[in-house]
Amino acid sequence: MARPRVGVILMAETRRGRAWIDQAAGVRIGYTLTGISPARSKTVLLIHGAPQTGHAWRKVVPTLVAAGYQVVVPDNRGAGASTKPRDGYDKWTMAGDLHDLVHNELGIDGPISIVGHDLGSMVGFAYALRYRDDVVSLTTMEAPLPGTDYYEQRKVAKSAWHFDFHANPDIAVYLTHGRERWYITASSTISPTNPTRSARMILMSMRERLRHPAPCARFARSTANLIMTPRSTAQTSPPMEN
Repeated sequence: MARPRVGVILMAETRRGRAWIDQAAGVRIGYTLTGISPARSKTVLLIHGAPQTGHAWRKVVPTLVAAGYQVVVPDNRGAGASTKPRDGYDKWTMAGDLHDLVHNELGIDGPISIVGHDLGSMVGFAYALRYRDDVVSLTTMEAPLPGTDYYEQRKVAKSAWHFDFHANPDIAVYLTHGRERWYITASSTISPTNPTRSARMILMSMRERLRHPAPCARFARSTANLIMTPRSTAQTSPPMEN
């Protein structure tokens, strides 16, 4: 059987835009919606990590579309085509941005699957806690989740120096301004080597969660307060270099 012509699918069924989430606060979320079709009943939300944008998922999207999914790829608040307000970077608020985008702005009905990478895993976890009835599955990767022992260990590890550095946003902005490309290149070690395999693993993970939903209510309650705690992280620098 011939493989789906993914390139044609992407060109014919892709929409890009910037949706107003909170005009008073100046919050506008950039997004790409791929696989648009009334016949598609399944939707997956891909949440990128840091320092990245939704562009990081570009080689994963075609496989998910070919598998029958409508795929929503946003830029998180403060990244890419989205606006950069000074406040609202706690995961609870960022999850609210994406829920508003998916259901109110894009008009997608029913529960969705969520996939988060790195920081996006924490945002996705907050989304699943805050809007449980609107989530059919959650897949996280390459990030510890708040409320776990490993998360507490990672926060004080030497390799997690950037956690504290970015927690002092005005200092971080001052020291990296004009050096954004060098800083991100030097500090980032993320380099997916096989995006198609990654997409297939995501599909397997989502299907497994549908077959065997985990009893996570106690864990969810114990971590909700950690994720809901607002943490203002200023984003005052100009857009990064392309």
